[in-house]
This record gives sequence, structure tokens and C-alpha cells, in this order.
Amino acid sequence: MKNHSSIIAFILLSFALLLGACHSGKNIAKVENLEKVTLPFSSSDYRTDEKHFRFVQSHESTDLSLAKTRAVMKAQIGLAGTVEVMLKSVMENYTAERKIKLSEMNDKYSEISRLVLYRNLKNTRIIGEEAFMNKTDKSYSYWVAIEVDAADIYNDIVKGITSSDKLRQDFDEAKFREIYNEEIRKKENEQNNTLNNAAK
Repeated sequence: MKNHSSIIAFILLSFALLLGACHSGKNIAKVENLEKVTLPFSSSDYRTDEKHFRFVQSHESTDLSLAKTRAVMKAQIGLAGTVEVMLKSVMENYTAERKIKLSEMNDKYSEISRLVLYRNLKNTRIIGEEAFMNKTDKSYSYWVAIEVDAADIYNDIVKGITSSDKLRQDFDEAKFREIYNEEIRKKENEQNNTLNNAAK
């Protein structure tokens, strides 16, 4: 009886291994039929770092000029969102560090952030652009990479804070710069981790 049970167990194990091998073979075939695609401007030169905020975007259209205009616009909107989130985090961490609880002062920090963001995003630069044409439908895909100086945004924020009598009295620029740089490093690491995971 034991031999009979052992034989059945062996058959079931062999069958499971066979199914696994077949399934694995199918997966290998699927992988072999895939071709890796490298997106434009995916290298580290086009990622946010301590000196620049950067953003990459694309747009498709049957009109090349429209594809470029929309791609740049979308990139600027994306960059604005990225910087806005970062600045909000900087302000929240700074006010918490300095134990600033007055809503009036927190609102003032937020107002300064919005003004700085609006002024500096007008100064974005195109650092890379590529256009592709779809031969089938004659449409265009336009890719663009833009950047803005992190130092310009920082200096503009400090200028806004120090021009306010209320905020200037309790402003610790060394602590503010420390938090600002730390938030940029977090964003840089976040981008690197995302791209590294996508490459796996």
C-alpha cells in the first residue's frame, strides 16, 4: 500500500513539474517576442536633481506644430505640479520645525510659493526635443524635456519671505535651505527608483 501511495505521489509531482515547465516555456516565448523600448529623454540628464527641476512629456497630433505646442504645455503643467508639491512639503516641514502654528503665516508661505511658481515657470527651458512620424496614419509624436533652475526658485522664495516683516522675524534661512535641499533629494531618489523599477 505504501508503494502504491509513493507511486501516486511521484506521478502527481512529475505531472506538476511538467505543467510548470510548459508554463515557463510559454512565458519565455512571450518574453522573446517582446522588444524593449527606450523612451526619449529617459537618462539621468533629464531627471530632477539638486540644480534643476525637470519634466518630460509628449503629445500626438496630425499637425507637427500642434504636437509640439501641446507637448510643451503639458510638460510645463507637469513641472508646475511637481514643484508645487515639493514646495508645499518644504513649507509644511519648515513651519513644523520652527513650530509656526499661526494660520495667517502659513497662508503667507503658501501665497509666496504660488507666486514664485508662477514667475519661474515662465523661465523654463527646452533641453531636449524629438519628433516621430507614424508612417501608417501620418501622425506625429513630439517629445520634449524642459527644466527650470532650482536655485532661482529658492532665491525667489527667500526674497519673498524676507520681504515680509512678520515672516522675516522668525526666518532661519540655514534650516530652510536644509529642508529645501532635502526635499529635492527625495524627489531625485523617487525618480531614480521609479525608472530603475521600470527597467527591471
